[in-house]
Amino acid sequence: MTWSCSKCTLINHDAMRICEACGEGKQVINGLLPRGLERNLNDFANAITEIFTVTPKPPRPPEPAYNILPRSRSIPARLDDSGQKDGSAGRQIEESIDFNKTTYSSTIRDKEKRDWDEAKNIYDGIMSTCRAINDCFIDPDFPHTDASLGDFHRSGDVVQPGEQIKNLIWLRPDRIFTKDGRRWVWAVFRDPRPSDIEQGSIGDCWLLSAMAILAERPDILEHIIITKEYNPIGVYQIRVCVDGEWRIITVDDFFPCRPENRALAFANGRKNQLWIPLLEKALAKALGSYAKLRAGRTIEGLSMLTGASCEVIHLEEEDACPDTIWVTLLSSREAGYVMGCSCGAGNRRANDAEYKKKGLLTRHAYSILDVRQEGTTRLLRLRNPWGNFVWKGEWSDQWSGWPASMKARLLPTNEPNSGTFWISFSDFMAHFDAVDIARVRAGQGHAELRVPMAIGGPFTGDDRAMRLVVESNTEVCISMFQSGSRTVDDRVDILVCVHEVTPTGHVGELVARSPRKIENFVSTGEVFLRQGHYVVICHSLSTIGVNPLKSKGTLVIHSNRPIFGEQLLCPPQMYTDSLASLVVKEGKIHSSVDGCVPRYLNKDFGGMIMMIDNFHEKCYMQVRLDSNGSENVTSSRQVMLIADSIPPMHRQIIMILSHFESSQSYLIRHHISVRGSRRSGLQDYSSLDPNAFHFPPFQNRDIALLHEYKPVFY
Repeated sequence: MTWSCSKCTLINHDAMRICEACGEGKQVINGLLPRGLERNLNDFANAITEIFTVTPKPPRPPEPAYNILPRSRSIPARLDDSGQKDGSAGRQIEESIDFNKTTYSSTIRDKEKRDWDEAKNIYDGIMSTCRAINDCFIDPDFPHTDASLGDFHRSGDVVQPGEQIKNLIWLRPDRIFTKDGRRWVWAVFRDPRPSDIEQGSIGDCWLLSAMAILAERPDILEHIIITKEYNPIGVYQIRVCVDGEWRIITVDDFFPCRPENRALAFANGRKNQLWIPLLEKALAKALGSYAKLRAGRTIEGLSMLTGASCEVIHLEEEDACPDTIWVTLLSSREAGYVMGCSCGAGNRRANDAEYKKKGLLTRHAYSILDVRQEGTTRLLRLRNPWGNFVWKGEWSDQWSGWPASMKARLLPTNEPNSGTFWISFSDFMAHFDAVDIARVRAGQGHAELRVPMAIGGPFTGDDRAMRLVVESNTEVCISMFQSGSRTVDDRVDILVCVHEVTPTGHVGELVARSPRKIENFVSTGEVFLRQGHYVVICHSLSTIGVNPLKSKGTLVIHSNRPIFGEQLLCPPQMYTDSLASLVVKEGKIHSSVDGCVPRYLNKDFGGMIMMIDNFHEKCYMQVRLDSNGSENVTSSRQVMLIADSIPPMHRQIIMILSHFESSQSYLIRHHISVRGSRRSGLQDYSSLDPNAFHFPPFQNRDIALLHEYKPVFY
């Protein structure tokens, strides 16, 4: 419906309350006739005006560019509500599936057995060669040179400021001097304990903290260290998970040492245990050098060593719910998951002296050994890997308030200087900033699926998504790892979205997602999926239209039951449908004119995404967004002030702001203006072309594909 301005006669859309040209208010017949007759006359007048008005035609909706449903020959018949077979799914034709990239997840133990069989063949070959030449093993792929040590020129690369890592010599264990001297013969394991781990000159406490946590679990360590006995020839094999991929690393037992005292320059194992320097060396080889081990988070170490799905619980977030966190800790303990925590390293300012008075160390990692609910009392048992310096507050060993029965049950009498202590959950929340959880599963039925996946960069004809067929209800955890992203300089933003597949084969409702972060990996956490079809889409938004190359990565899916996966082609429309579904489900709505719904999302998004839905059938929506004043973010449109004209019954992602320097905080300010128009162009919202749909014009094809409008429904 439309109305004619009484002042300038311009035909305006019925939704407009003032004339678009002159600003005159909308006139209606009021008070002269009975209400029913007035309404009829107004409707009649509007109808007459509508007849003589040329309605702008919105662009023709594009045909769907993809279909996620499988071919009829590969999908089993479903049961409808009556229990009868429904063959409708089999009528869908999918030309995007690549049948050379289909896979079925395997159980964790089956995969481990295959890896160990492969490792044994390599091991036997090396041993045979060394025996034939009567010499020890020297690893040609990780030579005893400065290249394997790496570049330690930055001040934060070493533990002691000003310390020099140069002129090191590579020695075998029988020539290395240790604190324990000759009291202990060299061994791979000797009753491993967290206190056995000593840090060397590299700032790799993130890795050693993870090793200390796993030292509590010899059942896990034995699956990491394949060679469990001292080998005179010096051949050792380690199984680790680097960038989401399982790898068997074969190393020799030459270690970098200081020439002046022949002591190990890097990590050392007390009681002359080799598993600690061997594990450090294996990861150095996998990453390229020892220098690549500098700086990181404990959760990265747990992920590399266990290959399990990992999660960080941030205790300092504003919306952190203590009850929810407690339930998570209890259930994780009951499931046998590996847990660690960090103290005084978060956003709150921790006073080192105050923490030490209480027996805690700031910027320090602890192991979580136990979680208990004793009546209304919530307690955690922690271990300081140093083996001493423990909590001195309530529920500590020396606290006088222990009930006699609880003290007899919970306080051991045979653990002097073990570094263990009890702490209340409230004190834990007040002094610790994060909990790291590795969901190590011992059951035979647990499965994993690991698939190479390229992310970000330009849209290409070979972009991939992953279709999942869940044959029975299951819990899954989906993670995306970046390859070669040990340091912040090598990382891009990553986001994983999991969607239902609609009956028409399109991206449907969002069922789970990861945070969008500039990290080595992101994860959805544990998600319950019902039987059906799902699609997993991996995004890296800050690189679209900017980076000419894609980033390599690995999509990892852990599940309680085996699931079937197929890689399929992922056209740009599929990416933007995924983002639109995300914003519709989680976005906040700006107040605006009737029929236009602006939504924005900034929670767990590493920036902001803004989308406009125009539900008017005959009216264009002109939108102006000004994000000037934002700090440490980049714009997907290359500028902070943009404008778009969105056709009737269309939607558009108008801007994505991305966190730029991840080590610093960011700030987003934005102001949005929306107005309706019968005209299709931007008019005065564009300083270049009043008939343009977008201002400024899209800089390249990829930006245009990301931000082009599309039908709200198709």
